[in-house]
Amino acid sequence: MDNQSCELQRRLGVLALVACVMWLAPGCNSNRVTGECAAAISRAIVVAVRDSTTGAAAADGAFGTIQSGAKVDTLTQSDSLLMFGGDRLGTYSVNIEHAGYHTWTATGVAVTQLGSCGNVVPVRLTARLQPSVP
Repeated sequence: MDNQSCELQRRLGVLALVACVMWLAPGCNSNRVTGECAAAISRAIVVAVRDSTTGAAAADGAFGTIQSGAKVDTLTQSDSLLMFGGDRLGTYSVNIEHAGYHTWTATGVAVTQLGSCGNVVPVRLTARLQPSVP
């Protein structure tokens, strides 16, 4: 796990602990909060990238970006199917580019929910890439 992910997990654990103390939730203690929320990493957008003709996973070789206001982030590839990015609430535009396919775009993607640990609940999309004509 990289340092940025570890720092994000630590901060989420601290936020959850502060929320617990503020509201004096029954049975809440620092061990329970960090144990339940340690893996709660915020990802605003998760995109399954597929070939529209075959349905096969197509994230390998794809390049994706998300934009919310003036902030533009690059999507990270998780495996041969999934890409993810973003870490906050907002309205996003999502673009996936892949050689041999038309660019796929989704606009007005609203990320509006926080999970119990203060993490962003991701919006899940499927990008069905259309092959380009040679």
